Amino acid sequence: MKVALVLDDSIDRPDGVQQYVLTLGAFLERAGHEVHYVCSDATRTDVTVHSLARNVGVTFNGNGLRIPLPTSRAMLREFLERERYDVIHVQIPHSPLFAARVVDEARRVQARTVRIVGTFHILPDGAVSEHGTRLLGRWLRRNLAKFDAFCAVSPPAREFAGRAFSIDPRVIPCPVDVTRFAREAAAATRAPGADGRLVVAFLGRLVERKGAVELIAALAALDPVVLARIEVRIGGKGPLMGSLTETVARHGLDDTVTFAGFVAEEDKAGFYADADIAVFPATGGESLRHRPGGGDGLRSRRGARRRESRLPVRHRRPAPGERGRPQRACIRRGAHAAHPVARAASLICTLNRRSGCSASTWRPSARRFWTCTGCSAPSSDARARGARR
Repeated sequence: MKVALVLDDSIDRPDGVQQYVLTLGAFLERAGHEVHYVCSDATRTDVTVHSLARNVGVTFNGNGLRIPLPTSRAMLREFLERERYDVIHVQIPHSPLFAARVVDEARRVQARTVRIVGTFHILPDGAVSEHGTRLLGRWLRRNLAKFDAFCAVSPPAREFAGRAFSIDPRVIPCPVDVTRFAREAAAATRAPGADGRLVVAFLGRLVERKGAVELIAALAALDPVVLARIEVRIGGKGPLMGSLTETVARHGLDDTVTFAGFVAEEDKAGFYADADIAVFPATGGESLRHRPGGGDGLRSRRGARRRESRLPVRHRRPAPGERGRPQRACIRRGAHAAHPVARAASLICTLNRRSGCSASTWRPSARRFWTCTGCSAPSSDARARGARR
């Protein structure tokens, strides 16, 4: 089949929606399908891309985004008439000025011969984005009626989709190609912690909702003896870089925390492979939280046995408005029982968590998406053809 994966932003950006789209597209191509990426300004040539809109940068829902400028409906009709897609998959929330027009014109050109599905990706980071998304849902009400099916990347995203867009999507977690990560990690040159220190790695945009602020606050609460035995590497860039650097200096964490800056896609597996503890960005509930088969987003190379533990951290006084006596922070998520530093680092991971949701390896999630489209599952012959490509 011929599939169009539609997103308002550029496919060039290394953000979460783009990673979702590219991972899903890779699965569909391996299954023998023809996949096109329909988006705004883009330059990459390793996949089939159609750049049909210009965009402008904005900040919304705690993230830096690019939204498309109005796109010609006549141009979209000509494009869709030429391509004649079997499935069009739109990333939601979507712009009335581009992706919504793709849906409108697809129905006009192909009527019900094309299946149109959407994936809802976001959660609000406050009242402004909540109400803004609800207004967008009202604006897109007629457009949403032209979809055949919806899915959402997590239960919280599904609930928000119901509130904002009055739709009832099926939850299909984000696919993660763990096989590719394992292969690239095995080939990467390792950079272990200096003097045998435990490496704690965080990789994500440096914006408020991703959790880097909470990570550094958790580090500041740890006992100095523990801090001396861990090395924290923060990968990514963003508007909080300056303030985070100042916070690290203010708490005397310069010997513990290093900022790696932007980490290219081909270097991510190696970045994580060096970590004894991986701290995944907290994006409000729709991101990776649970490893396939269980776990809590925390894994130690030094062993798999886990138990409850209590960790020594600095006493603190109640903040203004808090009740109760000075508290001693503790954690009931264990790490390797014989490694106290791993247990201490697990505190960092837990304090960085926001809410639970699920994740999945790429094949089950991608196949569940294919079922959501209402189309026939990829045949064994198609999968064999894809494997030979």
